[in-house]
This record gives sequence, C-alpha cells and structure tokens, in this order.
Amino acid sequence: MPAKTPHRAARRLRNRLGEQLPIDVITTPYPDADHKVLLNVAFPSTVNAALTAQAHREHQSPERLVELAVHRALAELADQEIDRFDRAVRRLLARTTPAYLLSAVGHALTRLPERPTP
Repeated sequence: MPAKTPHRAARRLRNRLGEQLPIDVITTPYPDADHKVLLNVAFPSTVNAALTAQAHREHQSPERLVELAVHRALAELADQEIDRFDRAVRRLLARTTPAYLLSAVGHALTRLPERPTP
C-alpha cells in the first residue's frame, strides 16, 4: 500500500480493513532502519481520551506514553525471565555440580537445530 511514511501506510491499512475485520493492532514484522517496529493500536474512545489526558499532564505525546509503557513492560518481562532461569539453574545446581551443569548446557547447545539469524 503506497504511502509517504510507514505510519500513514498503517493508517491506510486500518481504514481499508477496519470495516471488514476487527483489528486492534497492526504491526510491522521486522524492525526498520532505526531498529523499531511500527505498532498501530486502535484504542476504545474512553481509553484514548484517558491516554490523551495523561499525555497532556506529562507533557508527552500519547504515542510516546505508549512507547514508554511498552518498553517498561518488555523490561519487566525480561527481568521475570532472568529470575525464572536463575531459579531453574539453582534447582539444577542443588542436584549436581557446576561442572556437570555447564557440560550439559554445552552439550544441549551443540545439538540445537540451526535457526536463521534475524
């Protein structure tokens, strides 16, 4: 769909498909040159009004508030994953030595199927 910017392309896509499909979010599958993924979200009018009011109070754009919220959520998810892995490793270390665990991890990593690099 031709457009001058990715944001306009997403808006056009939403307008074209919005009447045919219940679409809440449109996103690009790959990051752009700035390593960002375009996220176009359709909020209900009440949420949009609250977001706009909050953005005004914080002297930010609504888009920036959503961007910061997504970044915080992703950072929290990463922290949770690290904690989960830490607990799993500690459970494993309670039953074996660090050398055996490291050997097992190395063995498992050498047997992973090759995946294309993003």
